[in-house]
Amino acid sequence: MRLVDFEDSCLSDPATEVAILLEHLSTRDSGLHPGLFTVDPVRLLAARRLWAMFWLWRLLPGGPSADRNPPGTADLQSQRLLQLLS
Repeated sequence: MRLVDFEDSCLSDPATEVAILLEHLSTRDSGLHPGLFTVDPVRLLAARRLWAMFWLWRLLPGGPSADRNPPGTADLQSQRLLQLLS
């Protein structure tokens, strides 16, 4: 069985789409890495930083995803964001 989700179907920036995939909390341990994709590395880094900030915001105390993730997830996300910003 295959499923295609057209919910957000539109023309989009490939670097942004890859960044969403790489920074989503559910794909952290999947083995995906930026080298697997042929996209503009400058745009990819900018988009990854944005999405890492988005996930950190969701994980902060009182955030929409704070209660659905294991303790310490926000700390790990803040470290990931700092890596992307350095």
